[in-house]
Amino acid sequence: MVVDAQQRNFLTEMRGGTNLLRVEIGRWKGEQLEERTCSFCAMGLVEDEPHALLECSAYYRERRQLFSEILQSTRCDMSRTEMDQDWLLQMLFGVSCSEKNQRAAIQTLVAKFLGTLFRIRAKLLQAAQG
Repeated sequence: MVVDAQQRNFLTEMRGGTNLLRVEIGRWKGEQLEERTCSFCAMGLVEDEPHALLECSAYYRERRQLFSEILQSTRCDMSRTEMDQDWLLQMLFGVSCSEKNQRAAIQTLVAKFLGTLFRIRAKLLQAAQG
């Protein structure tokens, strides 16, 4: 459903837990889970998929834009359901949405958001390294 190959890869990696977030990179390095905290916000939380997609302040503006675009495209108001994080994640990954056209629109927009997220993340990491 997602045309852009890189964005499709980001979505697949996020769904499959094989992404470049600290939760995975730290696992590869043998870090304890509680050591794999987000380097981009002051929340002190593990940088995992829910944190990156729903919580990290580094992507706040982009997340608001994503939710706005989903609302415009599908009439699904993701911002009103932020309290049920599991359901929201399933919707963003295209698992809980039974309507095929809505699911395709949401997955396309989320894949675009993930492309932006990982671009921002790479710039922040590069700036922190020097």
